[in-house]
Amino acid sequence: MKNYTHSLTVLTLTVLLAACGGGSEAPAPTTPTGATLPSDFASTQECMVGRWLLTADQAQRAITAASLPAFVSIATTGQAIVDIRANGTYTYTPSFTINMNASGERATGNTAGSVTGTWRVSSDVLTTAETSNNITSTVSGSFGTISVPVSGGFGAGTSRILSCQPMTLSYEVGGAMPFTQTLVLSAR
Repeated sequence: MKNYTHSLTVLTLTVLLAACGGGSEAPAPTTPTGATLPSDFASTQECMVGRWLLTADQAQRAITAASLPAFVSIATTGQAIVDIRANGTYTYTPSFTINMNASGERATGNTAGSVTGTWRVSSDVLTTAETSNNITSTVSGSFGTISVPVSGGFGAGTSRILSCQPMTLSYEVGGAMPFTQTLVLSAR
């Protein structure tokens, strides 16, 4: 039973770290909502430019969208910086720690590094593509420490912009388990 719990812990944290690091290209969300533009900005694209924070509670939201089994509990700390530039490039720099308990077996996952890429907006659809990815993740527990491959970055693929306000950017990430995230402005 202990080997099963170890395997489940490693597998679950691998999935969780992938959620924090992004994911593979997913189909566009199906929620039929448009972007809400503040009067301060001429376009969604203009509103998006800035240095944004993805907080631990928002990372937790992405993780819980994965429908974890009832016997798995997690707590997320840290943040990610998403630097969206007017020239159509971005940098996503996560620094998250995920503490997990699966039926008494505890493990900790850490992610660091960065992803760079390009972005564009058409109507209320944000499309991103990676140009480089040096995100690293590790999982540590009673089994030792292992490296976990992470693909993807800040929403690699498409997302629907729900709202772009002077201090917040909300978007829906599509796929099998869609979820909404809100970034908080750090600097313009």
